[in-house]
Amino acid sequence: MHHIMTKTVVLALALALTGITMAGSAREASAWGDVDCANFATHEDAQAFFIQNGGPWSDPYWLDADDDGIACELLPSYSW
Repeated sequence: MHHIMTKTVVLALALALTGITMAGSAREASAWGDVDCANFATHEDAQAFFIQNGGPWSDPYWLDADDDGIACELLPSYSW
């Protein structure tokens, strides 16, 4: 569990430092209170939104279905 939390924090910091932001559609949906994995293009976008909204300690949008600290893990990832 600690390893997953560490990876989550590192990913969130990496996204913040590189200027990658959540998808615009997620921002719009958030205003309406309806956000799910379909609002994101990639796992990283969903994870950034998840962290910005209290994850992994709080998951108001149910983006982490299996409660492992990783949001929308079935979405594709950026190719690095």
